[in-house]
Amino acid sequence: MNLRGFAIDIDYESEVRKSAFSWLDGITDFGKHLVNQSQLRSFAFDGLQISLLNSQGGICKPRTFAAALSIRTGHTPADKDPLYEDKIGEDGFLRYKYMNGGAEAWGNVALRTAFELGLPLIWFFTIKPGQYLPIYPVQIISDEPSKSEITVQIGEITTYNSTVTSSGLILKSHREQLVKIRVHQPIFRERVLSAYETKCAVCQLRHSELLDAAHIIPDSRIDGLAIVPNGLALCKIHHAAFDRNFIGIQPDLTIKVRSDLLLEKDGPMLLHGIQELNDQKIHIPKHKPSRPDEKRLERRFNEFLNAS
Repeated sequence: MNLRGFAIDIDYESEVRKSAFSWLDGITDFGKHLVNQSQLRSFAFDGLQISLLNSQGGICKPRTFAAALSIRTGHTPADKDPLYEDKIGEDGFLRYKYMNGGAEAWGNVALRTAFELGLPLIWFFTIKPGQYLPIYPVQIISDEPSKSEITVQIGEITTYNSTVTSSGLILKSHREQLVKIRVHQPIFRERVLSAYETKCAVCQLRHSELLDAAHIIPDSRIDGLAIVPNGLALCKIHHAAFDRNFIGIQPDLTIKVRSDLLLEKDGPMLLHGIQELNDQKIHIPKHKPSRPDEKRLERRFNEFLNAS
């Protein structure tokens, strides 16, 4: 196939992508773990090492490729929106900004080529320097040079066949929910657990499989942002207790147990797991911008008091 005057082996580029997706399934256990630069350097196809990530820039196009293979969103400070300008549009799709240099810069041409050929990509979200959450496959569904951005959907286009409306439009709510599940939630979890050194803020449990990233202001609300200062690393028991107002956390980081629970007698779990927390302090990150926001804690604690 020829495009812009040079030959493209679309079958080869397609097979490499399929192999890369399968390889990532294996090393991440289907998205449960992050990948690092060392791991990514070990990917090979037919005995040839192929770069999956451009650690110096946002767009990766291996030397022998015509189309971009991956895009990357860089590291974000703990108290900032983790998606930079790569955000959900009003239609529920994600946007990814061009590299500098205009529409004809090599990386932007590579993105346009992937779009025109219908080739899926990998989107690497940087959780912390050198560690990435890969989301794949993603598909470019429009190129907008006037806005210096592309429009990206999670999954391949055929994924949405069962969720179209009678007018042929994909439900916006479905797209937003998919982005939330596939992108926002895992990024939020990884960043919160990293800030809390993979320990429950209440009981210091260290097993990541039993830890959650809890929102102080719930993510169902407009201001329930997926940023670290709106999060707490909590084990599943204390996450449930916090969400259901069994426990509250004051702005000064002191834990309060619901008054009626303090009077109950229900065995060692209630005694040691909940009741003995009363008036204890939670453990917080060493990095100040990652610590729970005092105003958010105050709002949430007032809700706890009203529910008690």
